[in-house]
Amino acid sequence: MARVVMAYTFSDVNSGEEIVAKVAGQGLDTGDKAPCKAMTGALKYALLQSFLLATGDDPEDERVDARFTAPGVDSPISSDQVRELEKLIGETGTDLQRVLAYYKVASLGEMNEATYQRALEVLNRKLGNRRQRETGSPERIPSVPRRGAGKPSNTRRESPTSAAPASRWSR
Repeated sequence: MARVVMAYTFSDVNSGEEIVAKVAGQGLDTGDKAPCKAMTGALKYALLQSFLLATGDDPEDERVDARFTAPGVDSPISSDQVRELEKLIGETGTDLQRVLAYYKVASLGEMNEATYQRALEVLNRKLGNRRQRETGSPERIPSVPRRGAGKPSNTRRESPTSAAPASRWSR
């Protein structure tokens, strides 16, 4: 992990006036990129705050922008769709209150089309898994041969307790 404090100077070329913004940044990387990530984060934050740029993810803004919403996506689902969900919830043995809490609705009828589609997909997958366990016969999924399958391996297998090979950078 790397932590940096960067000072960015914004200058007006006409008047010579300058503003210095000191910003902290933090980067996490297993390799040597942590300082660069920290500096990039600091720069992004400095630009966002200095120029008051909106990121579009304001949690306090609950309004939905109609330009980015497909028609009918925000409208509640039909009673047939509610019955279909109720049937799947019953068949899978899923707790209705957990479903409502997960999708943050008070009743299934409050779900919109997008939420309904996600719930339908999850419940159908759960039903398929349940049927598979009950019948004991997994569905056959065509396997893709692994690279090098069937060929003898020339690599030596290390045991978990054996020492790792020395790095080429160590002396």
